[in-house]
Amino acid sequence: MGIAVAQQEVESSVTHDKPHAVLIVEDDPDSTELLAAELPEAEVTSVATAEEALKFLHGRHVDAVVTDHTLPGMSGVELAIRLSERNPRPGLVLVSGHSTVEGSERFDAMIGKPLDVAELASTLRRLFERGQAAQGAPAPG
Repeated sequence: MGIAVAQQEVESSVTHDKPHAVLIVEDDPDSTELLAAELPEAEVTSVATAEEALKFLHGRHVDAVVTDHTLPGMSGVELAIRLSERNPRPGLVLVSGHSTVEGSERFDAMIGKPLDVAELASTLRRLFERGQAAQGAPAPG
């Protein structure tokens, strides 16, 4: 499947009936399904590469981006550098099998592998609340 076709499928899967949006940059589609089940208040979309993430995010806002550290092409850290320039900046979560990662200070949170989906969902909820507080909206209680 070509990138254009994959991109079109990703775009068509996004809806706006949930209060939060999360983009997962990971080549394992199972993690997206697991997170979507654990985080029903968020629209969870996934792409396989950082380059696809940048294309997907062009003209769109998501509340958080969860990225694997090791990706084909651009790394998760390089993606975070690019996303840090956005306004508003999405919450950034790094998933890595390494205990330390150079550049991890660019992220709001780092979660180790194997991925604990409940821990990731909890981390994302904290980012959602922090983002709402920063925008002056009351955090859900």
